[in-house]
Amino acid sequence: MLETIYKLFFSSSETTRNASLTVRNFILVSQLFYHLLGLVIFGTLLREVNFPKNIYIIVLLLAYLGAYTLVFRINKQDKTETAKYIFYIITNIFLFVFSSALGNKAGIYLLYFPLITSTLVIYGFHDKEKIILMTALSFAFLGLLDFTEHRLWLFPISAETQHSFYAANFILSVGVIGFCIIYLISVLYHTETRLRESESNLSSILASLNEVVWAATLPDGDILYINAAAEHVFAFSQPNFYENRNYWSHIVLPDDRSDYEAFEAEVHKKGSDEIEYRVVRKNGELRWLRDRCKIVWDEDGKPLRMEGITTDITEHKLAEERVKQQNEQLRGILESTQSSIFALDTDYNYLIYNSTHKELMQKAYGAKVTKGVNVIEDHLLGLDTDKIINHLQQAFQGKQFMVVEELGEPNLHRTWYETVYNPIQNEFGKVTGVAVFSRDITERKRAENELIRTNFELDTFVYRASHDMRAPLRSVLGLVNLIKIETDEKQKTEYLKLIEKSVDRLDAFFSDILSFSRNSRLDLVKEQVDFNKLTKECWNSLQYLENASEIRLIKDIRVPEPFYSDSSRIEIILLNLFSNAIKYQKACAGARVRISIKADNRIAKIVVEDNGKGIEEQYIDKIFDMFFRASLGTHGSGLGLYITKQVVEKLGGSINVQSEHGVGTQFVITIPSYVPTPVEIMAPQN
Repeated sequence: MLETIYKLFFSSSETTRNASLTVRNFILVSQLFYHLLGLVIFGTLLREVNFPKNIYIIVLLLAYLGAYTLVFRINKQDKTETAKYIFYIITNIFLFVFSSALGNKAGIYLLYFPLITSTLVIYGFHDKEKIILMTALSFAFLGLLDFTEHRLWLFPISAETQHSFYAANFILSVGVIGFCIIYLISVLYHTETRLRESESNLSSILASLNEVVWAATLPDGDILYINAAAEHVFAFSQPNFYENRNYWSHIVLPDDRSDYEAFEAEVHKKGSDEIEYRVVRKNGELRWLRDRCKIVWDEDGKPLRMEGITTDITEHKLAEERVKQQNEQLRGILESTQSSIFALDTDYNYLIYNSTHKELMQKAYGAKVTKGVNVIEDHLLGLDTDKIINHLQQAFQGKQFMVVEELGEPNLHRTWYETVYNPIQNEFGKVTGVAVFSRDITERKRAENELIRTNFELDTFVYRASHDMRAPLRSVLGLVNLIKIETDEKQKTEYLKLIEKSVDRLDAFFSDILSFSRNSRLDLVKEQVDFNKLTKECWNSLQYLENASEIRLIKDIRVPEPFYSDSSRIEIILLNLFSNAIKYQKACAGARVRISIKADNRIAKIVVEDNGKGIEEQYIDKIFDMFFRASLGTHGSGLGLYITKQVVEKLGGSINVQSEHGVGTQFVITIPSYVPTPVEIMAPQN
């Protein structure tokens, strides 16, 4: 019942919530006295004075009840502290009024002392400012009462009843103060009991810890407390640390001692810090420890003591070392391959990558890769973003697959890659990322394309070669049959000349085939090239061609420094260009072929120019194709310029043509020089 009444006034009181039932009842009784006090005094006054003349008392009674109704309503609005202040102030005011009415000899002023004592109950031990404020307020009213000499009331109580009032007020004061004292004793008892229980529990907890918990004095550093884990961690007994304050620093490994001293200085400077260091145990074993400590300050900001926790992290350090070694081994494996390897989490952030991948991203996209970078947010994949993100999303769904595609920015470096996407799964089978292995297969792709082109050319070559070889053979066979039945010797001679032409044509075709085969299969021979000798021999070897003797060769050869390359292949180039210049020359006076050669130890530029028939513009882009003939009136194999271009490319050079139909043709060839080693220069030439 008492608790129910109290809750109407101070239902959310912190003191009431935390105290036991007995303590709460003491609080309720002591505070209920102040409610009953007003009713007792009012009843006494109504009986002692003349009621019709004291309507003022009824007004006071109504004011008294109205004031406590206000306290009740404010408390219901969860404004408990405000309700306490109003309750205390109202009690002081009415006590002051009633004390003036009863007079000095009635002893009602004695009730100020239980009221002051009850501030401990109302506000608790920790609200010192509130207790002092409310006590000062009560003393102020008590002083004011003495100053006015209890003369505020116009109708004092009769002298006969004052002794009874004094006895009642005295008993009431002693009772309230007694309740307050019992309450305080009860609180102290329960507090001490809980403190002992807490200390016991704390001791049990500290004893069960594997970490060393300690406290030391400041500034001396004497150990105040250290738990039993010290014997397990340090392999030294607890008394060693209590007896010698420098014992701890003595067992720190000498190599780490300077770091530990700097750590202690930093703690004194900043108030807290942590360190990892090594100690030497009693048996000589090294152990890794981590110290976390801080300074405890008093209310005035003065250091009281230093507290800390020391943890044995040796196993953790050994595990870190093993992981480090494994990471180094993994890094070595990643860096030992030429493949691009990287891994991303499901948010597209880099987890790991090797240097090959870093170089690839720089070369293909101009992107700088660092750990934690997001490939989407940082726009690392350029124009290939959508395509690669689609692959990654498939891998995030648990699919493992391989793709072959061309990657890279067109203005940087576009390359063919064979890429394998592998989902990374945890122990529960959930995909947490993707590992990507990418290999540059550009050379293989080129080889495949070259093989396709070679096979196509081989098929074309076989078809055209068989046709071009059979044509002169059929012609020879037909002429032989004509000779057999021909009786005219003169006609037989003409037939023999035609057979000779067919044989020459077949011989030239076989010569082109041999040049093509030699260029494709033989390695380069690096030797000093004599351009004057080559030019002369090639031109003279073609004088058997029709009208060759009527064409003038103009030479401009300047080679101030030795030039090294493959002479036999340069000979093929000159023979084919001279042969074309002779075959397609116009039948007129002034026919000429001009050759200009300028070479040094770096490069040679060969220009072969004629004033012959020229090439129609529509055929310019096709003259280097296999078996292409720009003129239907010739009997060439169609391989000459094709072989010429193949040879030039084999030498690492380039060939360009300019021609105007009916005016002439110019071929420009550039060939790099090969600079041999001294051993190659001195080696005998075959």
